[in-house]
Amino acid sequence: MKKLLFPVLAGLLFLAGCSDPLNDGKPREVTITVTAPSFGTRSEIADDLTAVKWATGDCIGVATNVVYNYCLGLDGTSAGTPVGIFRGTITNGVQSVYFPYATTIGSDPASATFSLPSTLTVESGKLDMKYNFMMGTHPTGTPKKGYEIALVQKMAIVRFIIKPNDYLEGAKLNKLKFKVPGRGISGKFSLSRADETAAATFTAPADSLQLTVSDKPELKAASPVQVVTFVCPSAVANDSLHIAMNTSAGDVFVDITMPAALTEGGICDVNLDIEALRDAGKVEIPADAPIASSDFVKLLVPGIYDVSNMKDIKTIVAYKEVEDQYALYTSGSYRYFRIVNMNAGYAVYVSVPADLVVGTSVSLKSENVGLPAIPQATQDVQCVLLTDSLGWFYDSTNNIGYVLLRK
Repeated sequence: MKKLLFPVLAGLLFLAGCSDPLNDGKPREVTITVTAPSFGTRSEIADDLTAVKWATGDCIGVATNVVYNYCLGLDGTSAGTPVGIFRGTITNGVQSVYFPYATTIGSDPASATFSLPSTLTVESGKLDMKYNFMMGTHPTGTPKKGYEIALVQKMAIVRFIIKPNDYLEGAKLNKLKFKVPGRGISGKFSLSRADETAAATFTAPADSLQLTVSDKPELKAASPVQVVTFVCPSAVANDSLHIAMNTSAGDVFVDITMPAALTEGGICDVNLDIEALRDAGKVEIPADAPIASSDFVKLLVPGIYDVSNMKDIKTIVAYKEVEDQYALYTSGSYRYFRIVNMNAGYAVYVSVPADLVVGTSVSLKSENVGLPAIPQATQDVQCVLLTDSLGWFYDSTNNIGYVLLRK
């Protein structure tokens, strides 16, 4: 027994003398070099959305086996690069690192809690990096030599590329809301501190995300507006995708499907070519919205037109010099316009208020002989555009456009 006892005691003394220096309970100044991943490839997306670059003021959260949320700040010398150097004081060895640092991640040693609000304010074409949640669970190094760790992207990016049709050309984009029914694309979720590859676990998922676009960009077909945001990667290809855009020209609703799955570190482009989608029956634009920027206002000949298809506007009646007679006069608070052609057997009378404001609804009265396509009634119409000589009015109920002389 004695022959066994002494070797055992010696072994215990050796182990006691070689205890893990990373877990001795002493605070230490440490340096952690953190590499952030990239989204997609440079051939697929613009450089400003490709590489994650650290910025002055960035902080990471660091967990050890005794404290689960140390805050380490970025050394300014590494700002503007994808490899950040973070410094601070911690106790015991690094076990996991996450970004961005928050005081609300909880004290669970197994997971950290995060939240992507379902209502955000964004600037067109730019990402809000405070929602670029990343986790790393495999550090290498020592307190003395420093640590190195690569973070794993836990979010996806959705980029909406909006090409307006004539109806929306020049309108300002105020908000964009999208919904993927039954999928958690925003809300409260937790990430594993032990396995950076583990999928997020939702505690309060939401299937929609509303973006207020702070700079209110002007929609132009020649240079489509981009709205980008981080989302939780839960949707799959062909999921239903409902989009509502609030613009200065009215609300626009789009019903399509997800073009691709939302994946961690992936980018999903949603191309919103409004003209093509409208032709396919996937866009709804309220009929009473202003159409000041449509082809309708390009009509310079006084008359009445079928504008049910803006690509193919049909003339119901238009003033023909020499052939037609016309009259223009004011009576009371109304302005009257008349076209008469006795040989062709038609006459049309239209009246609108003398005082007009673009974008408002006004009462238009029309009467005619020999022109059954023109409603004989008093209609609420939109005052689309006014010049010194002409006024454009839109009857959304009957899809009739009126171009009237003003002097």
